Amino acid sequence: MKFFEGFFALLAIAAGMLFAAFNFVLHQLLHASMVVGAAAIIALDIFAFLIWFVNWRYYPEGR
Repeated sequence: MKFFEGFFALLAIAAGMLFAAFNFVLHQLLHASMVVGAAAIIALDIFAFLIWFVNWRYYPEGR
């Protein structure tokens, strides 16, 4: 009986470690996707500003 108690304790520890590692990987992926999303939004903002600036500078008849 002592063997099984120790075995299940080790099993629970191993399961907890796997769960923590899985959560860590998911958390890192979340951060990576947030950074990529923020970079994409910033790039689109810069692109939109360049389009606006070219339109404002070289096509003044719209003003």
